[in-house]
Amino acid sequence: MDPLYTSACRGQSNSALCEELVKSATFGPTQLLGLTVLCGLLNHHVFSPSRLGALYGPKFRSLSREEQRRVGVLHVGILMKILAFVSLGTPAYLILVENRSWLEPAWPSGLRLSDMAIVSVGAFGALSLFDLIYSENLRMIYLLHHLGTLAWVHGLWAMFMALPAFQTAARFDQFRLICEISLSWILLSSLGSTVSRVIYLLRQFCPTGYSHLHRLFFGGFLLYSILLTLEAGLITYLTIHYYHNLPKALPPLIGVFQFLFTATKLKTTARILSVYRRQKGTSRSPLPEEVKVHPRQ
Repeated sequence: MDPLYTSACRGQSNSALCEELVKSATFGPTQLLGLTVLCGLLNHHVFSPSRLGALYGPKFRSLSREEQRRVGVLHVGILMKILAFVSLGTPAYLILVENRSWLEPAWPSGLRLSDMAIVSVGAFGALSLFDLIYSENLRMIYLLHHLGTLAWVHGLWAMFMALPAFQTAARFDQFRLICEISLSWILLSSLGSTVSRVIYLLRQFCPTGYSHLHRLFFGGFLLYSILLTLEAGLITYLTIHYYHNLPKALPPLIGVFQFLFTATKLKTTARILSVYRRQKGTSRSPLPEEVKVHPRQ
């Protein structure tokens, strides 16, 4: 396969970057399928009801079958979001702090920093596809969110595949800016999604007698709100800052996608705040007389 995208990028102003982007788009669908299969295997074999029941005990076993299935899907989501963050955060750190290049190998194995970043794109798309397949009673706003993510991933690959047709340095700059915006979104969104899933698991399975649980929820609410604000603010700033350097149709499209993603996360923020308020009210209410713990007991 190497000669195919090598010949396609011959004569480009930056042939090495062209080859890397076209290669990522060539193997992108295969990577998406492989990571989706990995999600299914994790859900079936690693985060199965029997294993989660042994981990969480009676609280998990008392849930309905649908809720148990949802908990398994949430665990898969946490793992994939962490994979996306590490796959992108590691090369971003090496580039920003150590002045490395995207085309440099990360380890002696030959895996490039750009290859690691592409894994994060595939992980986001695979998790959205997996969620569409496995989640029951998916709300419309989350359905649109997953479909929007898949459309964005496939659109990114389509632009990469069309790259050899444009023989100008200006077009390469446009693709670089598009990648910068996309990867910034992945980095912040992966953290926020992990926080929201962890809060759900704490609400379901944390011991009810833990008096500081509402503080954990409030901390999660603050962290999620900060990440959401950073994501929306950064994407808006980059879109406005690079407005004249991007294709004319792209800024409005980015705005539509960001509006959809922000609306989804605002709904999640409201749910986290509701969880915090309920837990705070529970922690303040006195225990019934029959379950109070007296000093002599």
